[in-house]
Amino acid sequence: MIRGVVFKENKILLVKEKIDGAWALPGGWADIGLSPKEVAVKEVKEESGLDIEPIRLLAV
Repeated sequence: MIRGVVFKENKILLVKEKIDGAWALPGGWADIGLSPKEVAVKEVKEESGLDIEPIRLLAV
């Protein structure tokens, strides 16, 4: 599972999960052939519509 932490103006982006309605960081399962950075960019775009540029890996 890869999650993206998106900061803007001292706020963190959360999205509402379709399965249970819980609020979470945007993310999803890693795709074979994509780096964690690429998956984070793809998942944030799919779930929020935002184009992001990852700065660094936060945790593993």
